[in-house]
Amino acid sequence: MDIQINNLKVFAGAEKLFAIKKLQVGPKDHIALVGKNGLGKTTLLELIFQQKLMEIQVAAQLGYLPQRQVDTSISGGEETKKKNLKLLQENTGCLLLDEPTTNLDSLNRQWLEDQLTCYQGSLLFVSHDRIFLEKVANKIWYVEEDEMLEFVGSFTEFSSWQKKKERQQALLYHQQEQAKNKLLQEAQKKQQQANRVEKYNGKTGASDWKARNFSGTSAGKEKSLARLAKNYQARAENLKTVAKPQSEKKIHLKATGHLAQNKGTLMHLKNFKVQQAQQTLFEIFDFKIQAGEHLSIMGANGAGKSTFLKQLVDPSLARVAYLRKNLAVGYFDQKLLNFDLEKSVLANAMSQTLQSKQTVFNLLGGLAFTPEMFSRKVSELSGGEKVRLALAKILLGDYDLLLLDEPNNYLDLASLQVVEDFLQNYPGTFILVSHDEKFVKNTTQKCWQIQKGKMVAAANPVVKEKFSDDLPLLLLKRDRLIQDATSDLNELRKLQEQIANLQKNK
Repeated sequence: MDIQINNLKVFAGAEKLFAIKKLQVGPKDHIALVGKNGLGKTTLLELIFQQKLMEIQVAAQLGYLPQRQVDTSISGGEETKKKNLKLLQENTGCLLLDEPTTNLDSLNRQWLEDQLTCYQGSLLFVSHDRIFLEKVANKIWYVEEDEMLEFVGSFTEFSSWQKKKERQQALLYHQQEQAKNKLLQEAQKKQQQANRVEKYNGKTGASDWKARNFSGTSAGKEKSLARLAKNYQARAENLKTVAKPQSEKKIHLKATGHLAQNKGTLMHLKNFKVQQAQQTLFEIFDFKIQAGEHLSIMGANGAGKSTFLKQLVDPSLARVAYLRKNLAVGYFDQKLLNFDLEKSVLANAMSQTLQSKQTVFNLLGGLAFTPEMFSRKVSELSGGEKVRLALAKILLGDYDLLLLDEPNNYLDLASLQVVEDFLQNYPGTFILVSHDEKFVKNTTQKCWQIQKGKMVAAANPVVKEKFSDDLPLLLLKRDRLIQDATSDLNELRKLQEQIANLQKNK
């Protein structure tokens, strides 16, 4: 075995993150560490690389790619590529890789996928890139009930297995709730019957009352019914508890403020040059952004995508391009984090939004901020937490147009799904730069490609989210929509129709 871990407990300060009873990394294992941010994946890689704990035994030479720091001034994709290449050339026995695809363009990511898929040594890596996970990993380490466990198989097989577990849990939970409600209804019925039993009021002779009530059996009947009611109540309370399946709340933005202005052209560039240090990176002959459009821009590392977004927020742009009057633009760049460091997470998230507090709570929760973190000062957050807060602030802001430069970086898989859903249903306009092809396809309808010094339109059909046909999951989803005051009534109506159709055809 290259790495052997026995009876390890991983802590963040005094807080226990997870335990490992026994896990091994074999000579040709390609193992992905998956889970939410803050779980302790990076901490585990660091502990293995340091080789200071007796619970971790290392028999192979290690190579380590740490997570890239947020505030570095070096080009992200080029720096990541350089470090990956250096590790592969060293040909160590076991590679520990923390987000090895960060900022890599499609060609460099494909190169890395090919290199690691064929790598003869072992891999233990952290990634939130779903395509990369599927192509490289043959085992998955994940945390369940505070213990890190192993799944043998691909990421797609792991995801299918998890969804099957969720469906089974949803079915068991639904059956449990039905049984519990039936018992509680019986308890209520028996108690009502007990309450209706005629009681001796002292005004009638005791002998007459007993005769009229079957020789005094009414009091016994009342006690018997009350006992039955308590028995049903106890059976309902003692049912084996199936935990309620967890799911992220849908985030519905109100079309208010600038979001309500959803018609017309926002920006029009003709014969436009994107330049850096007086050098032309690429040219644009005719680029128009209409209200409500979801656009993406793809291109190789260094092609000028980020430079282009910066030029779109440059005040001098109005002199050479058409801009809608009083155009409000929100710009997300993980290197430019605009906060009041002494104010709380919630205060910063609320500072530029017209949305409800509940909507803000839902998005912050979806980006891995717990309610306890809402009151924490921004100055106390980690680099990754600040990036996620900056993203939430921009997504919730009152803008005509969003410019999003790699918003998927530093998001775990659960948060990535939340942002995907958010952008799919975003009522406004945005331009997205991302190297995550699945993320781009799932969130945008139009794509522009930078190639050979020009930016040209390319086909990029959106992938629509499909409704599940699993009845228990749909019933749970319906219940959550009913309980959520911000729910979309049209979505609830469609869901009710789908449930009715499935129940009719069963």
